[in-house]
Amino acid sequence: MTHIRYDLVPRSGGWSISMGDAVGPPYLDFADAVADTTAIARFLAQYGDSVEIVAWRGGKPRLIELVQPEPKPKPQRRTS
Repeated sequence: MTHIRYDLVPRSGGWSISMGDAVGPPYLDFADAVADTTAIARFLAQYGDSVEIVAWRGGKPRLIELVQPEPKPKPQRRTS
């Protein structure tokens, strides 16, 4: 399972989604940035990735959400 972290960082009067050294364009509304990041995280979780969404406010990180993959059901044994 891959662990991914997205940071929501203040930028140009709005909020940008950042991962590693890559920083996207700013969203004017924090809720829009969270909603898009959550949608991405849920998509990735379908493929087994664990995703943290962290917002930086006042120079400090705060965990917004941790999206975990759904456990795969165990195959059922066939009985004769």
